[in-house]
Amino acid sequence: MKTHKQIVQELSAAQVAVQKLGEYGFKVLSVAMGNLHPIITIQPPVQSLINKKLQDAQPISVRCRSSNPERIYAARFHDCMVTWAAEYSNVKGAA
Repeated sequence: MKTHKQIVQELSAAQVAVQKLGEYGFKVLSVAMGNLHPIITIQPPVQSLINKKLQDAQPISVRCRSSNPERIYAARFHDCMVTWAAEYSNVKGAA
């Protein structure tokens, strides 16, 4: 179980990350406290924003919703995990 101090630190990190993401032009959809880090879900960004601000983004899973596969991406940002979905057909290198 996390201590009060750890929770406060994670909330602070999430607040800074959400503010920075907004300043950079990302649209934040949700924030959740994860097991290790806060998890921030954003609207799928344009590639230029990913290249400039979330360079270490990696696909972490593929899920299907009504026959449209989506690739879920994640990147570390200000001690948080930022995630977003991209349609599999729109992902560079998708088969």
